[in-house]
Amino acid sequence: LVCRDVAASRVLEMALRSSGEANQGRWFSQCDPSVRAKLCEAYHLEPYPTAKQLEKLTRAVKAPSVDCVRTFYQCMQVKAQELCGHG
Repeated sequence: LVCRDVAASRVLEMALRSSGEANQGRWFSQCDPSVRAKLCEAYHLEPYPTAKQLEKLTRAVKAPSVDCVRTFYQCMQVKAQELCGHG
C-alpha cells in the first residue's frame, strides 16, 4: 500500500478537475473560493466529521444543506484515497 500526505486543497483541485459534468450539480464546486478554502481547512482538521460537526460547518459556510457539505466530504474522501494509491 502507498500512503502519502496530500494537501486538502490539492485533493479538492483534483476532485473538481476530474468530474466537470458532475460538478455542475455540486454546491461546493460553484461556491466562492473563500468558502472552498474553509471547507478544505475543515477537511484537513477532520476528514471524517460527526453529524454534529457537519451541521456546524453547514451553518458556518452557509451551505444550502448538510447534504451539500456531506457530498463535499464524500468526494474529498474518495479522491484522497485515489491520490494515495488506495482507489
